[in-house]
This record gives sequence, structure tokens and C-alpha cells, in this order.
Amino acid sequence: METNDDCHDPPSAKKQKTQTQTLLTPDEYPLKIVKGKGQYLYDENGEQYLDTSSNGAHVGHCHPRVVETGSKQMALLCTNTRFLNDCMVLYAKHLCATLPSHLTQCFFTNTGSEANDLAVQIAQRVTRGTHIVTLEGAYHGHLMSLRALNSHRVTNELCDVSKVLLPGNAPKGHQINAVLQQLKGKKVAGFIHESLPYVAGKGFCPASFLQQAYECVVTSCVASLVMVHVSSSY
Repeated sequence: METNDDCHDPPSAKKQKTQTQTLLTPDEYPLKIVKGKGQYLYDENGEQYLDTSSNGAHVGHCHPRVVETGSKQMALLCTNTRFLNDCMVLYAKHLCATLPSHLTQCFFTNTGSEANDLAVQIAQRVTRGTHIVTLEGAYHGHLMSLRALNSHRVTNELCDVSKVLLPGNAPKGHQINAVLQQLKGKKVAGFIHESLPYVAGKGFCPASFLQQAYECVVTSCVASLVMVHVSSSY
């Protein structure tokens, strides 16, 4: 509960009292956002902003169908996935129908970080390798198993990492091949790539890049899995 003194504090001061400094907000123009609708956010004064930063609202903020469906499900059942449920099976079937025919099973996770951590675990388990190839400037989550895959200059005992540079934010397939050739003799587990490298500058890769990368990874005989991080929604 706020005290009388707290009520007079600006939003930025309240944040400093209750949240760590690692939660970044733009100090030069702090926004107190109270509402979202479609592609817009609204502050406490009703000012409208085009949202170019949020990464969770894939179909816009407060989409009526999402709100209605989510509310119905929350009122009916909200639990984990260790029980049988028709909705989960149907969702998996609909999701797999949008994928290549050989992808027929799903893992459900709560966050993108969990999904990427699981992908790395599977790659390492299947290939018996530990080395992961990624792009310079990438972001794949903040779990300890993933931080070395990001643009952070950190090491990770859980996996070795090689990064492909992003000249002009447009990597080419031959760059992946060059890195893989340098790694011959090492136990490479796979290559992970964002569908849209946001932290690196929202650079769109050439249309043929993933196909070239896949061919390089498979034919190099040092890895067998390509992981595509598809949660970018900016």
C-alpha cells in the first residue's frame, strides 16, 4: 500500500523504490502506460503512441478475440500440461499443420527463453555436441544457458559459442559455412537464428539465407540441427 508520500512521487521514483535498476526504461522520456489497443499504447493523460517496442502482442494489444478466448479459458481451467486435455491436442495439431510435414510434435513452454533453452538442450542431446553457432548481436533470452548466445560478452560453461558477423545486418550463407569450416573437429550441436535480428538493428536477412545456412550446417557434417528463434514480433 502506498503512503501519502509515495502518492506524490513521480512514476520513475516509484519504480526506483520497488524495482531493480536492471529493468530498463527510457529515462529521458519516461512513459506511464495505462492502456493498449491494437498497435497503440496510451499514457495516463490519454496520449496515444505507436508501439514499436513491445514484443508480446503479436496481433495487437487487447485483440477482442484473444481477450474473449483467454477470459473463457481462465474461467474454465488454468493449470499445467501434465494432464490430458483436448484443447492442447487440437492446438498442437493446428500448429503442426502450418509446418513442414516432418515436424509433427510440439513442446509447450511459457516463454521464449524456455523454448530456446529447450532447443539448445535437444540439439546438444541429439548431436552429443556443445558448440552453438549464432549471429553477432543476437538475443535469445536471459537464462544462464542462453546469455552467451546473446550480444553480451559473457562466457557459459554449458555451451561454447561461435558468432557470425552481421555486415550491413545481412548475413550470407557462405559466412555460416566459413565459421563451420573453422569448427571442424569440434562438437557442434547446431545453429540458432532469430527470424528478425532485433537487437542487431532490425535487419532483414536475404530470403535465401536460412536455406543456405541449413545446407551449410547439414553438409558440414559437424551439426544436424538448425534452430530458428521465431518469437520476434516487432
